[in-house]
Amino acid sequence: MEKITTYQQANTFLLTTFLTWYNVRYTHPARSVYMPLPDGKNLDAVFRVKKERTVNIDHTIQFYGQVIQLPPSRNALF
Repeated sequence: MEKITTYQQANTFLLTTFLTWYNVRYTHPARSVYMPLPDGKNLDAVFRVKKERTVNIDHTIQFYGQVIQLPPSRNALF
């Protein structure tokens, strides 16, 4: 047990003895959690959300209470 009686002694103990002990005991080397994307995996299909909506005459849709303006398309039926 350390005989610490001042702030200076406490800071010295913290920076030299305690943190060294703590880091050896509780820290681990960093490792990557990322893996390469498997061949043939299409992220556009994985992260796509498909919801059916009706396009209004002014090229807008409503989505969860928001009105979203769609750009005009040559493929539009109206």
